[in-house]
Amino acid sequence: MNPAAPVECNPTEAMIAAELNTRTDPPSRALRAAIEKPRRARRLDAQQTPTQGTKPMAFAIRNLSVLAYANGFTLWHYKADPDTLATVKAPDFFGDGADMLKVGGMILVSASDGGALLIVMEVADGKVTVAPVGA
Repeated sequence: MNPAAPVECNPTEAMIAAELNTRTDPPSRALRAAIEKPRRARRLDAQQTPTQGTKPMAFAIRNLSVLAYANGFTLWHYKADPDTLATVKAPDFFGDGADMLKVGGMILVSASDGGALLIVMEVADGKVTVAPVGA
C-alpha cells in the first residue's frame, strides 16, 4: 500500500469523518468535571461558616493590604473573616505586622460580625495597640 495514496472509505464513513473533523462540541464530560471540581470545592469552602467554639484565627499578613498612602499616613484594610471584631481589637492582634504599621495609621477591618475603623495607637517591641476611632 502506498502511504501517500488516500484511504478509501464508503460515503457514510467519509461523511462521519468530515463531521468529526469540523465539530466544535464542548469539552468531554471528564474534562468538564476536572475543570469544575476545583471551582465547586472553592464555592463550598466559601459557603462554610465556622461552627460554635471555633478557635479564632491568628493575624494573617496576607489579609492586610494598603488602601491609600500619603505623607506618611497609611489606610489599611484587614479581612478578618472568620474572626470577630473583639478578636481583632484584642491587645497585640496585629503584632506580626508591627514592622509595617505606624502610629496614626488606620485599619479598616472587615470581620465576621461587622466592620470597624481602628487607629494604631502604639507600636513598640513588636507589639501593636489599636483602638476604635473616636474612642
